Amino acid sequence: MLSIASAVIAVYTQRSAGALGSVAALPLGQRLNNAIYSYLAYILKGIWPSRLAVFYPHPEGSLAPWKVIAAALVILLISALVWRERKFKYLPAGWLWYLGTLVPVIGIIQVGRQAMADRYAYISLLGLFVMAVWSIADFAPRLRLSRESQFALAAMVLCLYAAFSYVQIGYWHDSLTLFTHALQVTPDNGIAEDNLGTAYVEMGLLDKALPHYAAAVRLSPELSKPHYNLATVLLRENRLDEAQREYEIVIKSASDEQEIAQAHNNLGVLFAQKNQLDNALREFDAAIRMNPTGLNSFIGRGSVEYQMGNLDAALADFTHATQMAPSPAAYFWLGRTFEGKGDISSAIRAYEDALKIAPGFAEARDRANFLRSKTQN
Repeated sequence: MLSIASAVIAVYTQRSAGALGSVAALPLGQRLNNAIYSYLAYILKGIWPSRLAVFYPHPEGSLAPWKVIAAALVILLISALVWRERKFKYLPAGWLWYLGTLVPVIGIIQVGRQAMADRYAYISLLGLFVMAVWSIADFAPRLRLSRESQFALAAMVLCLYAAFSYVQIGYWHDSLTLFTHALQVTPDNGIAEDNLGTAYVEMGLLDKALPHYAAAVRLSPELSKPHYNLATVLLRENRLDEAQREYEIVIKSASDEQEIAQAHNNLGVLFAQKNQLDNALREFDAAIRMNPTGLNSFIGRGSVEYQMGNLDAALADFTHATQMAPSPAAYFWLGRTFEGKGDISSAIRAYEDALKIAPGFAEARDRANFLRSKTQN
């Protein structure tokens, strides 16, 4: 018989949206410290683009005071030098552009879980580029280099940055490479751990995904998505009690109703595997209340009703599921229910409908052939 879990479990619907999840009520001091440090960090990454990451976790209260003080001193020193040389108009113009355009995204008003993001600096770094280009144009003649030497030096710099760009672009080849690199350059990155786990799941490597989901839960216990992903792998690994605990955390902590509905759905699968059918029915009912368009939940509830002998209710759920979407699982269970009610011709039609969608569905083909042989005898 087709297993309930393989038919109705809802898994891995999205990656962790780290940039969208909020850091609740970060103290102003922590936000200011991160903003000051980020001003310097963006400059350093603009000059030497290495150790770039798709997501930088917010340090919250772990940022060392000396780093904040050093960053503040460097920013003040640059500001003083720019003021002293303000006769070169491009210096204050570029510096104020850099400082000013970063204000909305520097994290004083925190939006998301990131400490900083490389994309935030694209516009702001134009100010530093203006400072650099015009300074070189003004001071290069003093070096008394030949035109050929100037071109050679410029070509070397361009080739160096092109090589760095090529390396950084390579990290975006696929999710596995991207989030592996993120973990190499940003320690204690729960968002990257969760997304790396999902990358392994998409490759079918559940055993490799599991430790990354566990690390994501440890590093970011307040996020519901890592709990959901960890629970789903545990469920697939038949570690039911552990999976149940994680799903219950999701139901209590998640703000996304879709995610909560999926957790209820998967708890229904879990209880069905434990043969706790009343509990399974309760969870599928909850999932359907929260998400009336959840195809998997109707199939799951119908499967439980079928096992409990409530064939009329099962027939209603499977019929509704086939009307929602042409699912081979829904048609298969519809056929089983028709069999249970003694309606052989309807059962055969349901199995044939399943085979139209999934021609390799051996169980549906075997049931249909068996019923045909019975009617011919």
